[in-house]
Amino acid sequence: MTQALRFTDVVKSGFAEGKRVFIRADLNVPQDDSGAITEDTRIRAS
Repeated sequence: MTQALRFTDVVKSGFAEGKRVFIRADLNVPQDDSGAITEDTRIRAS
């Protein structure tokens, strides 16, 4: 199993300096039957 990189570690290493980065966040928020988000804590925290 591979370990996910933390962006803070990438920044500290200097690897991201002067580069454009893409961050994918999978928030998996709960939705009701119509697709409306019922709890948005993860979205607000990110």
